[in-house]
Amino acid sequence: MPSSNCESLWVKIKINSRKFMYLGVIYRQPNYQFDNFEKDLNDLLTNFNLNNNEYIITGDFNTDLLKSIPDNKIGRYHQNFESHGCKPLITEPTRFSSTVSPSLLDHIYCKLRNTKQIAGIAIFDVSDHLPTFLLLSTSINRKSEKQIIRCMKNFNLENFLIDLDEALSPWNFNTGSAVHNDFYEFIHIFQTIINKHAPLRKMSQREKQLQANRG
Repeated sequence: MPSSNCESLWVKIKINSRKFMYLGVIYRQPNYQFDNFEKDLNDLLTNFNLNNNEYIITGDFNTDLLKSIPDNKIGRYHQNFESHGCKPLITEPTRFSSTVSPSLLDHIYCKLRNTKQIAGIAIFDVSDHLPTFLLLSTSINRKSEKQIIRCMKNFNLENFLIDLDEALSPWNFNTGSAVHNDFYEFIHIFQTIINKHAPLRKMSQREKQLQANRG
């Protein structure tokens, strides 16, 4: 997203031989011009839709969706996403402070076809922003042609969050370790918990056929 009104990082992910997905992480500083940021974002979404792209956009937008009403700028921003076929998947406050009211600044928007989505907030107060997450049930191509998906049959969001909280609670961020080491440790813990609640398994032949028919 080429823009002087935010910081962003984008990854193009190959789903299968014919299908790609874009994943973007955006940070908009509070003092960045909101109207210009909204215009750049609208141009990006328009381009995605014209090319029939699937995408996930997440990050700290410093835009409180709890203040969204139809006739204010946040309401128009919200409606702009919906006009492109996106709805915010996070609908509860993500930032808490002793000096201001709770706010919803950390957003996840998703436009994917034929993909089960589960989004939520992890109750883990590493900062004044709570972590958000998005789980997708989709196939992953391997070189061996074995297609792997997550088994969501017995997935329970509440139990997943409880186990994640218990695993993260003893974690000490004040050890002076490098940020990237903390990041890799968080990913390891998260993957361990998600593998427990939604383990990977091979797709059945019937599932492979359904996937092929969907394109």
